[in-house]
Amino acid sequence: MLTTSIVGWVKGKDPDDPAPGFYIIWTSDGTETGSDGDLMIKITDFGGTTKTLTFVNYGAATIGDGTIELVEQSSDPTNPAEGNAVIWMSDGTSTGDDGDILIKITAGSTTRTAVLVDFDQI
Repeated sequence: MLTTSIVGWVKGKDPDDPAPGFYIIWTSDGTETGSDGDLMIKITDFGGTTKTLTFVNYGAATIGDGTIELVEQSSDPTNPAEGNAVIWMSDGTSTGDDGDILIKITAGSTTRTAVLVDFDQI
């Protein structure tokens, strides 16, 4: 029988690691993991390994009704871990011009950034 649990967590500091096979979802206050308002999830697998992930990056993207809404960012995201990528919209302050959609990809030990949509060319 498969059982799951979800524990609500008020905005605040990181909760303790959940027991194997369980997870906790909470809203970060930005003092430890994540930024203020990020929806975080902490998962412990059956082997006892715990990982903390940003489930929803508050202010960066909204997902709903089959659409993804990006909010322009004034700084580039950090380099993603190997085998990961991150997509964002620039406000022109850092990499890219205002309205450009960019992607940053890490493969092996190399991270590269590319413009997916050049707003001036649309």
